[in-house]
Amino acid sequence: QRLSKRYRAQLRSVWKSFGLRFDEVMTTEITAEKIDQWLRGNQWKWRTQNNYRTDLCTLFAWGIEAGFMTMNPAEAVAVRAKPSDEHGDDGGDIAFLSAEQCERLLMRAAKATEGALRRDLRGVWVPVDKHAEDYRLLVPALVIGLFAGLRPEREIGKMTWRSVSIEDRIVIVTMGRAKTRQRRTIDLSDNAVDWLKWCKAQGMGATADEPILPKNFVRKWKRLREVCGLFKGWPHDGVRHTFATMHMALHKSEDLLQTALGHHDSALIYANYRGLTTPSEAARFWGLMPQVTNFL
Repeated sequence: QRLSKRYRAQLRSVWKSFGLRFDEVMTTEITAEKIDQWLRGNQWKWRTQNNYRTDLCTLFAWGIEAGFMTMNPAEAVAVRAKPSDEHGDDGGDIAFLSAEQCERLLMRAAKATEGALRRDLRGVWVPVDKHAEDYRLLVPALVIGLFAGLRPEREIGKMTWRSVSIEDRIVIVTMGRAKTRQRRTIDLSDNAVDWLKWCKAQGMGATADEPILPKNFVRKWKRLREVCGLFKGWPHDGVRHTFATMHMALHKSEDLLQTALGHHDSALIYANYRGLTTPSEAARFWGLMPQVTNFL
């Protein structure tokens, strides 16, 4: 009951498929070899096999906790590596954003308005184009997604500013907000802290119960990516995968990244994110700071 509806549906689908194949086999008789044969026999892509292996690890971990078995056979199944002849998103490396693309999103989102400004009769600066978009309210979600690895709608969408402590440099994901319903605390990087301080200076997070995602987030988020020339070809889970890729390149630790992402299996972390970008690119990413002079 602690798992999200979407995650429960995913697990139920995989477990049902696995159960149909081994419906007459005792749990104690299921071995890593049998699981490996089941994964390979269905002609799934290597990444799908890894995902299903993780789901089975979850199933057997529950079986151990319930006292039905003493070992988790899925953990002994080797993680699939990307075939050398596969390219692109379909079976290839995980797609992520470059540091330049992230900078483009952040700098455009942080600008007060799109287009020129003028003073109205009250002396207040307003956009010349009344239809101009203001994306500043997207900055907190973008920062927490890029530099803390949280899922924009499934996790950040359920959070308020109460979950963010700039003073303690952490973001807290409670069980009710995490995909796997596991509480975790994520350390904030130097640039994330500076960006969140900038958000506070703009009046965001005035109360602890203020949602982090603004109203009409989906529409504004789509529009921002279009304005930045990034909507077409946007990678699946692009923000989260960017965080994971840059985190691995900087820290070179599967365990640290596993904790931040809330994954159960560090082997998948190693297979998916190791060596996707260079340390210099990661350094540029983690060095993206708010430059107020660029927003005026």
